[in-house]
Amino acid sequence: MSRLRKINIKQGETFSVDGQYLEDDGITPKPLIGVTLKSQVRTESDTLVATLTVSTLDAAAGTYRITADNSTLTWPVGQLFWDIKTSSESIDRVSETIAIVVERSNTKI
Repeated sequence: MSRLRKINIKQGETFSVDGQYLEDDGITPKPLIGVTLKSQVRTESDTLVATLTVSTLDAAAGTYRITADNSTLTWPVGQLFWDIKTSSESIDRVSETIAIVVERSNTKI
C-alpha cells in the first residue's frame, strides 16, 4: 500500500491549492480546453465534508485553483481525504488521494 501525501491545516484556515493539468508523462502541461475538473473532501467513512470550487487560471497552460467556498472552521478534526476528478472526451480519471490532516484551532472568531 502506498503512503498518502498529506496536507496539514487548522480549522478556519483558507483551503486553496493551485495545480496544473499534465500529459501522462507527468511533466508536459496539457491545456484544459474541453476538460472538466471536480473535487471533494470526504471523511474516512465517505461522509461529504466539502464540494470544492475549481477555477481555471490559464486554460492553455492547464493551470487551475481549487478552493473551499466556505470556511474550514466546521471541518472535523482528524484525517480527511481529497482527490480531483478530470473528465475529457468521455474519459474520467481520478487523481491520487491526498490526506488533509485538520487540527483544532484555538481561535474561532
